Amino acid sequence: MSRREGLSLLAVYAWDTSDVAQKEMTRYQSGAGQASAYMIGQLVIERLRNYAERSLKGNFNLKEFHYQVDGF
Repeated sequence: MSRREGLSLLAVYAWDTSDVAQKEMTRYQSGAGQASAYMIGQLVIERLRNYAERSLKGNFNLKEFHYQVDGF
């Protein structure tokens, strides 16, 4: 996909034609694995949170979870 096509998709589906969209496009083009790495990290954190919520039940504390995850 070309830069122009990517910016067009951001304009149509994210309603963003600002310089932020251009910066995001540059960031994704600069690092080929950046988007994949971000998504994998998000999925792992979601899995950990679900596990912690199930295990701790009423003792689960979202603020404490984020504090502990940030330590990794």
